[in-house]
Amino acid sequence: MRKDGWRSRLAIKGLRSLRTKFVLGYTLVALFAIAAISLAAFFGVVVNFDRFQSEQLSPQASDLAVQIGRAYTTNGNDLRRAVSSMFLSSKDPSRDRAPGTLWLIDAQEHLILSPLPFPGTNHPPSSDTTVQAALTRALQGQEVSGTLPGAISSYLGIELETRPFVAEPIRANGQNNGAIVGALALETGALRAGAPLFTDTVLRVLLLTVLGTAIVVALLGLLLSRTVTRPLALLTEAASSMAAGEYSYRVPVRTKDEVGKLATAFNEMAAALEQDVGELRRQEALRRELAANVSHDLATPLTAIQGFTEALLDGVIEDERQREETLRVIAKEVVRLRRLVDDLGHLSRIESPSLTLELAPLNLATLVDETLAVLQPELEAKGVRARNLIDAQTPLALADTDKLTQVLLNLLDNALRYTPGGGEITISAKLETGRVRVVVQDTGAGIAPEHIKRIFDRFYRADASRNLATGGSGLGLAIVKAIIEAHGGTVGIDSAPGKGTSVWFTLALAE
Repeated sequence: MRKDGWRSRLAIKGLRSLRTKFVLGYTLVALFAIAAISLAAFFGVVVNFDRFQSEQLSPQASDLAVQIGRAYTTNGNDLRRAVSSMFLSSKDPSRDRAPGTLWLIDAQEHLILSPLPFPGTNHPPSSDTTVQAALTRALQGQEVSGTLPGAISSYLGIELETRPFVAEPIRANGQNNGAIVGALALETGALRAGAPLFTDTVLRVLLLTVLGTAIVVALLGLLLSRTVTRPLALLTEAASSMAAGEYSYRVPVRTKDEVGKLATAFNEMAAALEQDVGELRRQEALRRELAANVSHDLATPLTAIQGFTEALLDGVIEDERQREETLRVIAKEVVRLRRLVDDLGHLSRIESPSLTLELAPLNLATLVDETLAVLQPELEAKGVRARNLIDAQTPLALADTDKLTQVLLNLLDNALRYTPGGGEITISAKLETGRVRVVVQDTGAGIAPEHIKRIFDRFYRADASRNLATGGSGLGLAIVKAIIEAHGGTVGIDSAPGKGTSVWFTLALAE
C-alpha cells in the first residue's frame, strides 16, 4: 500500500513538473494544428478527386457515344446489335464489360443496357430514376451531368464522395449532325471503385504523418523544455543553497533572454544579500566586541574603586595620608568612568538621526590656535612641540564650531598620547575643489597596516596593552568620524610604523 502511494505521488510530481507540462503542451498544440491541417487536406483531396473524375468523365462519355454511333451504322442501324457487338462479344474478354457503369436507351426510351441490380434484389438501383431523367434530356441533343450517392459515406457518416455521371446523345455514324438514335449515361465505375482505396490511402498517410510528427514534436519539446527548465532548476538549487546559508552561490548565465536576465538579477540579489549578511555579521561581531570592551573598561576602575572603598570601610588603611591618597585614587577612577560614560553618550547623540548642526563660516587657523592654547600645558609637560601651519587667509569652512573643536581636541590628544618627548605635531590645510582638507600629523611610532582599517571603530586600540587608564576610552576617533560625516565630509588616516601618523578630514567651504 505504501509502495503504491509512493508511486502515485511520484507520478503526480512528474505530471506537475514544468518540463512535463512543456512537453505535453508542445505535443498537444502540434497535434491539434496537424490534425486541423490534415482534416482540411483530406477534404481537399477528396473534393479534388471527385472534380478530377468529373473532368475525365465527359470526354470518355463523348468518345463512347461516337463509338456506339458508328457501331449502330455498321450493324444495320440496329442499336441492340451495336451494343452486343461492342460489349458482349466473347472473342475479346476485355470487352465483356463497359468502361464503367453504363445506362443506354434507344430513341423510343426503351432501356437497352443498365447495371445489374444490387445483390439480393430484383429491381434496378433507386439511382436509376436520376439517370433516366438525364437520358431523356440527352435524347433532346443535350449533354447532361449529375451525381449519385457516394460509397465512402457508408463508413464515415459524411458525404465525402459523390459519383459523377454524364449523359450523352448517340448519333448515327457518330457524326455531330447525325440523327439521334439513342442516349447513354456513363458513371466511371473503374475510377469510382478506386476512390475508397485512394481516400483510405490518403487518410492512412495523414494519420501516420500526425503520429510521426507528434513523436518528433515530443522529442523537440523535451529538448526545448530542457533549455528553459535547466536554468530554472539551477535557480531553484541556488535559492535552496541561500536558504541554507550559502550566500556565495551564483547561477551561471548562458543566455541573454528572459531566463538569462532572471539569472543575472538573481546573482545581483545574491551578491547584495551576501554583502548585507556579511555586514550584519561584522556588526554583530563589533557589537560583541563593543560589549566586551565596555565591560572591561568599566570593570577595571570599578574593581579599583570597590577595593579601595572596602579597605577604607574595614579600617585596613589607618594612616591619614594613605587614606587621603586612596580617596584621590578613587576620585581619579570616578573621573575616568565619567569620561567613558560621557564619550559613549556623546557618540550616541552624534550618530542620532535627530542631530542638528549649527553650521556657520569658520576660520580654521583661528580655531586651531585656540585649541592648541587649551592643550599647551600638556604639550609642555610632555615636551612635544605643536605648530599651526594653516594660513590665516585660508577660505572659511562651513562647520559647527563646538563640534569641530571637539574633533581637533580628540585628534591632538590622540597625537600627543602617541608622540614621544621631543616630537612634533603639525596642523595644516589644503584646498580642494569646493572643500578644504585639514591634516593633523605627528612624529610618533606610527600604526601597522593591519590596524589602520579598524582604527575608527569604537573601542579599538592599535596598542592592545593600553586600557582606559593609559590609552583613553578608544572612542576618540569614532567620535571624530561621526562628527565629520555629519558635516558631509570624509575622514582618513595615513600611517606606517616608525614614520608617524597623519589623520585628515575634509569640510565644505563657506560660500
